[in-house]
Amino acid sequence: MEKIEWCKRQSKGIKLRRESVDLAKEYIENVEESLMILETIRGTRSNMWLATTKYYIEYFAVYAFLMRVGIKCKIHECTIEFVKLSLLAHFDYFLIYFEYIAMNIS
Repeated sequence: MEKIEWCKRQSKGIKLRRESVDLAKEYIENVEESLMILETIRGTRSNMWLATTKYYIEYFAVYAFLMRVGIKCKIHECTIEFVKLSLLAHFDYFLIYFEYIAMNIS
């Protein structure tokens, strides 16, 4: 919880904002593009680029959710900590809500 408090105090840390379906859609588009890139990289067997691309796919997916519900955070470490403490603590609810949002973004 200490880290979350630190994150809330940072200028690019965790902030509440107006929810945005448009920004959520953009992040979903980033996920889709990154998935296409992942297919290309897979053939090269470059573990570094596979790991990096997979990380960003996951990050973009989470960030799409955060934009949709009105949470902004431009510090990756803080975003990850927020996910660990809030979303993963309520994983079942998160999955249901994420499916709901996904159906309403498309």
